Amino acid sequence: LKPFWLKKWRSQSEGPLCQSPSCCLALMAVQSKAISKEDTEYHGKGQVAGAMSPACRQPTAERSVSCFTEAWTWVDRLCPAEWQRLRSFWRVLAPYWLNPSTRREAFLRALAIIGLTFGNTVAMLNGTMINGIFLKAVADKSRRGFYRALGLHLLNVAWSVPCLVFQQYFQAQLAVKWREWMTSKFFDRYFQSRKYYEIQAEGKLDNPDQRINDDIRSCTTQALATSQMVLGAALDFGIFSAILLKMYPPMFVALVAMATAGTRISLWLGRRLIALNCMQEQHEADFRFGLVRLRENAESIAFYKGEEGERDLLFRRLYAVMKNTEVSQVVSRNLGYFTHTYTHLVRFIPYWVAVPHHFRGGIDFAFVNQCAEVFNHITGDASLVISQLEGLANFYTTVERLDEFLDVLEAKPAAGGIRRSTAEAPTLLGVEGLSVKTPDKRTLFSGLDFKLRSGESLLVMGPSGCGKTSLMRVVAGLWSAGEGTVSCNLGAAGASHLFMPQRPYMVLGSLREQMLYPTWATGRSCPDRLPAPEEAQLVAALEAVRLAHLLRREGGLEAVADWAAVLSLGEQQRLAITRVLLARPVLALLDECTSALDADCEARIYSL
Repeated sequence: LKPFWLKKWRSQSEGPLCQSPSCCLALMAVQSKAISKEDTEYHGKGQVAGAMSPACRQPTAERSVSCFTEAWTWVDRLCPAEWQRLRSFWRVLAPYWLNPSTRREAFLRALAIIGLTFGNTVAMLNGTMINGIFLKAVADKSRRGFYRALGLHLLNVAWSVPCLVFQQYFQAQLAVKWREWMTSKFFDRYFQSRKYYEIQAEGKLDNPDQRINDDIRSCTTQALATSQMVLGAALDFGIFSAILLKMYPPMFVALVAMATAGTRISLWLGRRLIALNCMQEQHEADFRFGLVRLRENAESIAFYKGEEGERDLLFRRLYAVMKNTEVSQVVSRNLGYFTHTYTHLVRFIPYWVAVPHHFRGGIDFAFVNQCAEVFNHITGDASLVISQLEGLANFYTTVERLDEFLDVLEAKPAAGGIRRSTAEAPTLLGVEGLSVKTPDKRTLFSGLDFKLRSGESLLVMGPSGCGKTSLMRVVAGLWSAGEGTVSCNLGAAGASHLFMPQRPYMVLGSLREQMLYPTWATGRSCPDRLPAPEEAQLVAALEAVRLAHLLRREGGLEAVADWAAVLSLGEQQRLAITRVLLARPVLALLDECTSALDADCEARIYSL
């Protein structure tokens, strides 16, 4: 520390420094980096140079910002695990409470919950006092005191029940609002820049659907439940501790000692729970995905007679779930053994402390019982970590998974070598010197050049695996790894051009919505969108692709079904063709979109 204080003294003598406590702490973190160097100079040369460091010559505001940044960095280096946990909680939970559009309503609901929690604490305090009156009346055989305590108890019930019910109601409402807002924000990032495609194509994250559905719901519910539990425990502990200190101080000392020792032991026994819970969530999601995959590909598996292989695959995933569950159960067993032992032993502590004084005649037994009741009430608050460690570990697991999800969603996409520009009319699509690489850096093709003008058609041919579909991905902007230039002169997506993959996407909705997708999809922003087609145009499009029978078979345009399962691949491809006929794009990019059709039907489609 000697070189640091010398440097601090010189800086104050030569120029002003930020005097706020936070900036001083940040400056200490920044200055500490120079300790080893200056220590060498101090001991090696017997003196310290008198010139100010460049950081000290910066303006105060700029120096403060850099100091804070350095301070966070050094805290991260000194305690990375603890700092990462705090950063995960802040990053996942704080935005809802800081957002200007939601924070007012959120804080009002939170204040209502806090007030009702305080009301519950007051009710429990009154119950303890009333119980003391009741026991004293029974010991004194006072009929009047007995009925007085009974009346007070009924009044306390009339006060406590509404507080508890409405506290749970407001807490559930806040959890729903929080989940809705958080899911919306995750959706914004998930669909932005086609992150959903990038995650799936590159395998950056496991089970994003589970994180959006299950983890967000669990996170909001557990966050409010944990906050309410901690708040209630803090209020109880503060109020009842003051009472216990006033009634019998030695009992409070014994309580603090037992709770401290028990918390440290339970944390040591349950230190592996967070990692095990993370693995359990992943294994459970993998097993569930295998079951969904079996359901969605049931026909193909049945054709291949692949039941044994699928059964073995599912059993391997189930085995991973069971293996991790067994390890978790061993940890929970050891933790439960200690927790139950602690719970049973701690009940006798107040009597062990106070009964000797009762035997000497210093206090009566009713007072001992009242002290024991207060002691046992505080024990639950002081031992919160001991009793709720598994729940807290599950809560942190969901926060950690959502924080990992945010890392992937906020990561900047890797810079690709393919350049994109605007083509000059009459060129609609142009490719110059194009070389395409797969995500694993394998070159598919190189040196491709072509121009497609209005009114022209272009057929791309080649053996399977040469990169025809990859060319479509590059034109669509899904891939950017490679070299060359792609120039387009197209309007807004969905109105001027359409991509038609080999297996078309069947949306969740009616037959009408299938045909209008994506040009007239609900909520889609498209400046030059055409007016929505009328029913007669939809029927004519179905007749043109020989799908008019769907109107009779499925029950009309408003019929809703699982179209990917109801329709054959050939019917799905023809239904997708109706989207092109209705939208009439300037450019249609077709990736073997008639591969499942017979030659006669295919010729009819291309003649439309």
